[in-house]
Amino acid sequence: MVKRTFAADDNAFMNPERGLYVSVDLLDESDNYATVRGRQSTLAYAGVTLAAFRDTTLPQAFLDKLDSGFQRAREAGIKIILRFKYTTQTDGEDAPLERIKAHVAQLAPILRKNADVITVMQAGFIGAWGEWHASSNGLDTPPNRRAVLDELLAALPADRAVQVRTPMYKAEYLASDTPLSGELAFSSAAAARLGHHNDCLLGNESDMGTYAPPIPAWRDYVYQEGKFLPVGGETCRVNPPGTNCPAATEALEKAHWSFLNTLYHTDVIAAWKNQGCFSDIERRLGYRIQLLEAAWTANVKPGETLRATLTLQNRGYAAMYNPRPVYLVLQNASFRHEFITRIDPRRWEAGKTLTENLDIKLNAGIAPGTYDVYLWLPDADTRLRTKAEYAVRMANAGMWQPATGMNQLSGQGALLVVEL
Repeated sequence: MVKRTFAADDNAFMNPERGLYVSVDLLDESDNYATVRGRQSTLAYAGVTLAAFRDTTLPQAFLDKLDSGFQRAREAGIKIILRFKYTTQTDGEDAPLERIKAHVAQLAPILRKNADVITVMQAGFIGAWGEWHASSNGLDTPPNRRAVLDELLAALPADRAVQVRTPMYKAEYLASDTPLSGELAFSSAAAARLGHHNDCLLGNESDMGTYAPPIPAWRDYVYQEGKFLPVGGETCRVNPPGTNCPAATEALEKAHWSFLNTLYHTDVIAAWKNQGCFSDIERRLGYRIQLLEAAWTANVKPGETLRATLTLQNRGYAAMYNPRPVYLVLQNASFRHEFITRIDPRRWEAGKTLTENLDIKLNAGIAPGTYDVYLWLPDADTRLRTKAEYAVRMANAGMWQPATGMNQLSGQGALLVVEL
């Protein structure tokens, strides 16, 4: 066996579906969203306002604009945190339930078509900011909330999650306050597709109503579910010592936050920078996978089994939450061979050190020669698979190949030889 150990990279760097996010307007055809990655973000929140259509169907021109916005996001190498809303005022108007159902039905084909660049959808639609309170149509009731979630879960592909504003809403929908189990996680069940967004992190003891009494129990509910589901959102007000670094980093780690608004609340962000924890938050939001050691068969013949072992650690706050393939790639100047593994990187739990054992049957026709060995985690969607900006970068020095989106395991004489 060839064996290599790897040094950590402690710098902040971009990775898909995690990190600090900014905002974009999906309907602004003049914006190519280049500023998102320019700000070292791979995610953007898009709050799409439907105020003009409370009493009518969505016109085709609107739907075309929305579709075009997703295409620009794809070209910019980013993904979208998506929410629809009718008002941004507590005394504003949302739409009747039947109108919301009709709008979701119109949106469903576009959501499915562009699910590759929708990292998660927030429930939205009801009340002020789509945060499920202050509904002018009386929609902030259990039957209406259930009806909207039914429509959204049906409109999205089964591998995409919907975030709800409070954990109580999810428990209400499921008629159960039992947190999601590891056995059910990443399935198509509703319990495995309802994540959490908190838009007033540490604003007060209850995060401004995010958690109802008993507050510790509901916090623990999110702590448990965050192991398997997308958790993210924003701060809303300075509330020391709750928003100071010690409490903030503890809350982000325990709840397994994957993404955080860098634009709000600016005073909280400024305090984190002044207190010295912002750079650590920037690094640890979401997953951060460091490879500790890799070993593989030094010499193998065509048609034989290549054995490899990967030891890695997730140093981030969270695990991956959307499906993603893991490939072992053999490549030299003449040939490239991709071997998909059975690894599910969503199971790389935060804070854990894991070992993956691979048995890969080589093709009988593989060309003899010396090969470099790579670990490749591209996007699950074929439209994004060859785009390096959508592949996962390991937190190791000297491993990332920015042109291809692969992580090089071989080097310093540690190669793989295919011999006759």
